Amino acid sequence: MIKYRAILKKPNEEPVFVYYSNSLKFLDGQLEGPPSALKVTTSEGKKISIFYTQEAVMKRKDYNFTLMVVPDKRKYWLDFCGNVIVFGRDENDNLLDCPLSMEEAEEIFQVPYDR
Repeated sequence: MIKYRAILKKPNEEPVFVYYSNSLKFLDGQLEGPPSALKVTTSEGKKISIFYTQEAVMKRKDYNFTLMVVPDKRKYWLDFCGNVIVFGRDENDNLLDCPLSMEEAEEIFQVPYDR
């Protein structure tokens, strides 16, 4: 099984680089629930997939971070709870190694109104 370099972000912890399989069973265990994916392109044009579980809120998992999304019309924010795993992706949405540096990742993993 292929393992990809990913970023694991747990609530109240700094993000870390890890090597993970992209199997659904594995991701389900790491996220503590069925995985959902959000496809994002950073302001630098890097394509990533953010894996999380929508059940984190119902399971009362701790707040993790807020992602600011800036589409063409107006910006909005998405809050994430529980563990989050970030992989890279290509134009066909196949998973790749995460292209982000840790500095770029920390810009994504924001706390609202953090100054």
